[in-house]
Amino acid sequence: MSRTRQDLDAKLTKKWLSSNAVREGLLTSLILTLQDAGQTDDVEGRVDRAAQDAFKHFQADEEYASPVILRDALARIESRLGLDRLPSDLVNRHRDSCVTLLAKVDQQSGYR
Repeated sequence: MSRTRQDLDAKLTKKWLSSNAVREGLLTSLILTLQDAGQTDDVEGRVDRAAQDAFKHFQADEEYASPVILRDALARIESRLGLDRLPSDLVNRHRDSCVTLLAKVDQQSGYR
């Protein structure tokens, strides 16, 4: 999975995205936010583990999750990783990206 700001920016400019592409964008945004806040300790690994646990909790397929499941799983991941303890400007930028990404889920992308 590409986890660069350039990849996230490219996703944000698309009209529609698959459920899987949105999930990748949400996780990339979270990783970049944590890194921008100065966290360097296995950020990608922590986000990946939290994501796996969240999707397992909701008994959802990570690649074909509905927008509702994506939003609920993201909230669970953010809570687990302490997003609320980060500077508000970083959190707001992340949340703005997430709202934009979630609005781009293609209704025909095969989510269940």
